[in-house]
Amino acid sequence: MWRRWLISQIPSWKAQRPDTSLDQLLDFAVKHVPYYKQFKDYKTLTDFSFLTKDIIRKESKSLLTDDIQKRKWYYNTSGGSTGEPIRLVQDVQMSRYSKWVRAETHRWAGYQPGQRLIKLWGSSSESAQYKQLKAKVGLWIRNEIFLDTFELSEEKICSYVGIINRFKPRLIVGYASSLYSISQYVLNHSIEIKDIGAIVSSAGTLYPEMRQAMENAFHCKVFNRYGSREVTIVAAEDGSDKGLRVTPIAYVEVVRADGSPCEEGEIGEIVVTSLSNFAMPLIRYRIGDMGVLKKHGSQTYLEKVVGRTVELFKTKDGRLIDGEYFTHLTYFKNWIKNFRFRQIDYDYIVIEIVLCSTHKPPENELSEVEADVKKMMGDDVRINWKFVDSIEPLPSGKYVYTISDIK
Repeated sequence: MWRRWLISQIPSWKAQRPDTSLDQLLDFAVKHVPYYKQFKDYKTLTDFSFLTKDIIRKESKSLLTDDIQKRKWYYNTSGGSTGEPIRLVQDVQMSRYSKWVRAETHRWAGYQPGQRLIKLWGSSSESAQYKQLKAKVGLWIRNEIFLDTFELSEEKICSYVGIINRFKPRLIVGYASSLYSISQYVLNHSIEIKDIGAIVSSAGTLYPEMRQAMENAFHCKVFNRYGSREVTIVAAEDGSDKGLRVTPIAYVEVVRADGSPCEEGEIGEIVVTSLSNFAMPLIRYRIGDMGVLKKHGSQTYLEKVVGRTVELFKTKDGRLIDGEYFTHLTYFKNWIKNFRFRQIDYDYIVIEIVLCSTHKPPENELSEVEADVKKMMGDDVRINWKFVDSIEPLPSGKYVYTISDIK
């Protein structure tokens, strides 16, 4: 295929198979990065302290390698899903490794470069970038279509469904929330979509009901993918049903609140060490997500990614409640167009609802939802229903269905 050949010839699109290891990164960091020289006598990874967003802000200069001037580097920012974004320095090597890993995760979904692909993305910066002529030419060469989902009205969804049906992509890559919204529209309007190869869901928690809706709407398999701008693609489903396979550019730990390692199968906080960025190494970075780690032979999998720490509700006795518990309370209710559960305090929850225009909320179903919330959060919890015209996404363009204001 001429597209595949041409893609391989363009320098800025070239990928590079990762060939670094954890030992190489750690050894480099203690020798060349001022911040990490305090750990020069390390024996294992756990001798390094955890890295947080606050530390990155405070130590941004000392986290840079001493050969930064010799490297080709660029700025990137975190998505800001858990607070104020941070600015990062990343190098060309990281970009090339990331492209290889992205292509590999697409291959796991049955896709090859040059085949038709639709990207449903909500980043305002990327949306602006794809409006430029150079980017448009690149999309045409790669046989891709970019569809902006930062603001997803019903009219826009209708238009995008038409594009999908005409283009018949081998792969659709998109935000989990955007894919779910489009799937709901397709199912509610009984629209037939055929000949879609697969879907890669990214940039948000993929709940089981969301996956089922996507598969029912598009009649294809959905592959979950997990990552962030700080460390790029961390893990993705490979079709084995073992979970999300950790990629060669990440080393993943899952730890308890006190920092001790979780047992296999135990939910804890995900900690990532990026093996691809030597310009500004991120070692033991507390990324702000919760998950479950599992080994299958020599390969590490995230058996489950529960979601952002801010998506989990907290109880006074220290329990963390998976956001999935709350989201499933709203599924299959024909009066709900969109929703968000927000925990203001331990005993106060606001439920925002965008109503379907032709339906009113039945009192008995409102009472059922309240009873189920209290069953998990306690009988003394106060619930405030807010019926609104729209619910805005986070500044990153991502949409979360549950969010807790409790730190």
